[in-house]
Amino acid sequence: MSNNQLLYLKFFLRTTKKNPEKGMLYLRISYNTKRVDFSFNQPINVNSWNSASEVVKASEKEYQRINRSIASARSKILSIFDKLRFEEKLITPLILRNYYLGNVDKGKTLLEWIEKDPFTRYKLSFKKTERTFLTEKELNVIVNKNFNNQRMEFVRDMFVFACYTGMAYIDVMQLRPENINIGIDGEYWISTKRKKTEVDLNIP
Repeated sequence: MSNNQLLYLKFFLRTTKKNPEKGMLYLRISYNTKRVDFSFNQPINVNSWNSASEVVKASEKEYQRINRSIASARSKILSIFDKLRFEEKLITPLILRNYYLGNVDKGKTLLEWIEKDPFTRYKLSFKKTERTFLTEKELNVIVNKNFNNQRMEFVRDMFVFACYTGMAYIDVMQLRPENINIGIDGEYWISTKRKKTEVDLNIP
């Protein structure tokens, strides 16, 4: 237990079923009911680990180096905690871990403080609606509508043109003079392809 009332640091070994005699050294940072575990990538024999003192016994190879690393990590995290608390910054186990590992992006704000995906249990819902169409009377109102703005006049003409031809907006926007040809009836026809499906369009 650290000297800071709400901060708790615990070193422990995590083993696997395949190799129960040797574990990987982990550190658990707990603060304000939240916690985060991360590995030190240091394998240690289970019989050489003193779980009460959280140190390696002298029987372990390089036990002094490992114990110094444990003490150094504990001291560094406590210093980071005191610094953040003095600066009145947000403190979470994840933030302490990131500061310790040097993974702090000072440009981040809220996302850095969030430990779990807030949308994990969120499900999108889709409500099917009936699509309605303009009546001839409603379309004529738009056709005869006058605007004092030239840009709005252009938008109206584009919309009306799309209504009369049945073309999608993207297809109308991609029309070029070469898409207007004389058909077999001697009248002008639109000849192009649908952007979405590449299907030929031939519209009188």
